Amino acid sequence: MVVIGLIGPTFLQLTYLESFILGSVLGAVSPAVVVPRMIKMIENKQGTNKGIPQMVIAGSSLDDIVMIVCFTSLLTIEADDSLNVMTFINVPLSIILGVGIGILTGLLLSIIFKKIHMRDSLKLALILGICFAYVFLESYISQWIGFSSLLANITIGITLLAKNALQAHRIAQKCDRLWSISEIFLFVLVGASIQLKAIWSLILPAILVIVVGLAFRFIATYSCMIKTNLNFRERLFVSISYLPKATVQATIGGGLLDLGNKLNDQAIIAAGNIVLMVSVVAILLTASFGALTIDLTTNKLINRDLVLENNKPE
Repeated sequence: MVVIGLIGPTFLQLTYLESFILGSVLGAVSPAVVVPRMIKMIENKQGTNKGIPQMVIAGSSLDDIVMIVCFTSLLTIEADDSLNVMTFINVPLSIILGVGIGILTGLLLSIIFKKIHMRDSLKLALILGICFAYVFLESYISQWIGFSSLLANITIGITLLAKNALQAHRIAQKCDRLWSISEIFLFVLVGASIQLKAIWSLILPAILVIVVGLAFRFIATYSCMIKTNLNFRERLFVSISYLPKATVQATIGGGLLDLGNKLNDQAIIAAGNIVLMVSVVAILLTASFGALTIDLTTNKLINRDLVLENNKPE
């Protein structure tokens, strides 16, 4: 995020704030690409004795949360024409309120689900209704007080998982079925927002910014594991696993453009189009490349777990 934020103004003619918004969008790792492959590794007992797939799942999930926090915070600053004390107060306030309301809602839902018997599909409908309501609520109260509906919605899921993991996994299975349809609408809507004439003039600078950002991401990820018990091949595999971009970029890539349309600010709209188009290029470049690279390197870089001697048949 920092690297893209610093080089964005030079190659994409964005302000530093808009470049850091782009960096927060591109900084997220795609769970849709990474998580299924890590689950397959766990099922095949590859790298689980060192916790490699578990670490990648947990780390990429935390990465997404941190990037969404940065994205919503930077977007809040961009939405305020003049920087003042309340602008900076609203950033941590939106995080605290979002997380706090998410925890309270998750606790309340866990109690309701425990006391009242209902089908999993009805539970999912109730959760989605509350999440949509928070997004709708944010658009009204954001002019007076900071509130992050995205963080609130994420925290609801985390709280439900902490209170009742079995129930949360059952709801997640229902959500996966719904997501298989919803993601089609998501990517179609993102594609419909792209201006084809403009994207060709941005394609080379966009690729350059993405490649430079990924290079620093790769180096930083590898450096974080130097003092661990992972060997060179395992560190290389984890670094590769942090490259794919897809669903998160499709979800929040148009956030700046939406803000510009809401404020009817042509400068923000122009910057929003650039951020959206670079996000789409990142998806096209890294989603398939990252998925294919992980698939090709899993067996070569990660060994299967050794069976304990006392578990072997005589």
